[in-house]
Amino acid sequence: MKKEITAIGLALAMAVSFAGCGALASTSSGSGSSSSNSAASASQTAATERTDMFTDRDMETGYDESDAVKITLSGDTASSDSDKVKVDGSTVTITDEGTYVLSGTLDDGMIVVEAEDSDKVQLVLNGASITNADNAAIYVKTANKVFVTTASGTENTLTNGGSYTADGDTNIDGVIFSKSDLTLNGEGKLTVNAAAGHGIVSKDDLVLASGTYNITAEKHGLQGKNSVRIADGTYTIKAGEDGIHSSNSDDTTKGFVYIADGTFNIDAGDDAIHSDIDVSIKDGDFKINSYEGIEGLTVTIDDGTYGITTSDDGINAAGGSDESDMGGRGGKGDFAGGMKGMKGGPGQAGSPSGSSDSSADKGGSAAGSASDSADGTTSASTTSSVTAVTTAATFTDTASNDTNDDSAASSSGKSDSSKNSSDAKSGSSSDSSSSNSDSSSKSDSSSDTASSFVTINGGTFTITSDGDCIDSNGDLTINGGKLNLTCNGNGNTALDCNGNYSNNGGSVTTNDGSESDPTSMGGGGRGAMSGGSRGAMGGNGAMNSDGGGKQDAAGNAESSGSNVSGAVAS
Repeated sequence: MKKEITAIGLALAMAVSFAGCGALASTSSGSGSSSSNSAASASQTAATERTDMFTDRDMETGYDESDAVKITLSGDTASSDSDKVKVDGSTVTITDEGTYVLSGTLDDGMIVVEAEDSDKVQLVLNGASITNADNAAIYVKTANKVFVTTASGTENTLTNGGSYTADGDTNIDGVIFSKSDLTLNGEGKLTVNAAAGHGIVSKDDLVLASGTYNITAEKHGLQGKNSVRIADGTYTIKAGEDGIHSSNSDDTTKGFVYIADGTFNIDAGDDAIHSDIDVSIKDGDFKINSYEGIEGLTVTIDDGTYGITTSDDGINAAGGSDESDMGGRGGKGDFAGGMKGMKGGPGQAGSPSGSSDSSADKGGSAAGSASDSADGTTSASTTSSVTAVTTAATFTDTASNDTNDDSAASSSGKSDSSKNSSDAKSGSSSDSSSSNSDSSSKSDSSSDTASSFVTINGGTFTITSDGDCIDSNGDLTINGGKLNLTCNGNGNTALDCNGNYSNNGGSVTTNDGSESDPTSMGGGGRGAMSGGSRGAMGGNGAMNSDGGGKQDAAGNAESSGSNVSGAVAS
């Protein structure tokens, strides 16, 4: 049974923005016209969203030990008394629903979940250490949903040694790799080391409800194809590409990031947080050091504390594809697997009207962006498609027949763009061995501006950037919060937007006076999703007014359109 609840947040209530703001001082405060009724409405909306984003079982960290199946890991093998567990050398396969408690050390092996499509499986890591030299430590092949729970007071480690072996047509490329919905929770600690590929991957929805995580990955730290949703927890992420990433080129209504709360320390070679559609942050404590900080087609922030240092934009709303595949900060060899600094040449400088940003090229890793093919080889071209969303979200709560009360949660919205999106991927594995190449191109249309926006409803921000501190290819609305913005980039500004600018109650301090009228700063319209193009493998990328051309490792132009609505089920 489904019930639809239309949730229109405070950002939408403030969506009627007014262009220009008149000449103001370097510190400006908006009118602050919000009422107590608006605040109550926003609170109710946030509560509704959290209920729809996370199920009761997502939040449940306990389990019945008397009913749980114990699996003991012992070097190059494992043992269990249950006929639901098959052990073949160092490969442990779980074939039925239930709770399984793993303890001990597996030196070079894998936990495989191969259950029925209707089965829900809980893996409890109780002091477990699993290493796989050439594959995932945990591989969810089939199941309805899998929960990975860290037992209270325990420390657990999952490691990939530097390569992956495909499973038929499935290109495994994460230390935890799931083809089904995946939830991580618990009261313990989990360390994930990905010498190659990503840290944690779900080809469906990725939910993190609680726990402490230390993730080092050559590519993305966390990646969910349909969504990444974080309820709470503590996260230290060091990633060669994006720290947190969601994109879905197969269904461009999906691929959003939702963060309710948590503590985050993210060092990323490209974006700290990236979605091809929506990034929505309700609260949290964020320390970010990356090429770009928070990036999506739309970015909505309600509260939280943000310390952001970036080589390009601190917060960026843009229509177009993520360029993390060939970009990021070059020459960083301290990521697992070694990021090679194959820095692309600079894009052509833009005109005074702001057609492009000469600082927008990134140095990048050709090796770090390669996608794993079915035969274990790699292809050094990956892209993601980008989509447009409306400012209203419809949440569909689907009741589940599961006795464990794992009800589905989804969000969707309609696109106001008629553009088509290519079938490309974004630094993520494909379920098909034939998906080794990309053919996407950036959008170059006013529809990107119409559908992009940044809305800040509250929070404390300290942003230091070499690009724009906050850059919106559409509207920029500040309804509250305290923003201290320092832009060090030549030709960039602290605030920049292509659409309407409205400050309705925020305190904004900049080092360049751009808060007086960001619409006239001339820095907008740069390359979609990470500003400007970069030549792969040292090539030069010529930029145009709204995205410019990007080349892959072979020098081929890529293209991606924008047509999206965000829909998800967990």
